[in-house]
Amino acid sequence: MKLEEIIPLVSLLLAITSIFVAFLSFFNSRKRNKLDEQTQEDKDLSDYAILLLEKSYKVLTDDGENTTPPKASRLNWLTSARLILRYNNIRSQIKTVRYQLICDESAEQWGHEFYKILKSGDFNHPGYYSGNLMLNSCENIEPNSAVVITEFSKWGEDYKDPIDTYAYKDSLAKKPKILDGHIGLQVYLSNLDEEGARKHNKKINKDT
Repeated sequence: MKLEEIIPLVSLLLAITSIFVAFLSFFNSRKRNKLDEQTQEDKDLSDYAILLLEKSYKVLTDDGENTTPPKASRLNWLTSARLILRYNNIRSQIKTVRYQLICDESAEQWGHEFYKILKSGDFNHPGYYSGNLMLNSCENIEPNSAVVITEFSKWGEDYKDPIDTYAYKDSLAKKPKILDGHIGLQVYLSNLDEEGARKHNKKINKDT
């Protein structure tokens, strides 16, 4: 092939390559922009979802003024439950793993706050919910709202407690100074070890 024939061919290949590179750059840039938009959107959704949980707690407890127990207000229970359900809906729309985790951690924290107020002995009496026989209760609590809030206060069935993966004896073996200055905890753990040893020896003697 003559040189004058090669030059146009090379020019054509370079042009095609340039077009391909430009297209690839455009595609990657567009993909990156979409990812950035998704991340920002998920951040906004996460912030709002967490705010809903805070509002839900404040509504039920009258801004933290009534926690043991909260007032048996039908409206408060309904509004609080609706906010939790809105949180669940928004959480389901978040696609970025980072913000899913942030939401889940916040839900665990607020779930514990609800759990603490639902520990009140008043909730063992049906009168709290029915409005009968309770001095601070005069309204029927809407059943769905009561179950929504109670469910939120409990760990899910598939929840894996991170504390179960921690072995304090291993940590103390690696970092023995952890308990320096904490005499009460040292004695407590020592007593646990002694009690465990006694039970173990008792079981061995029983088996033999």
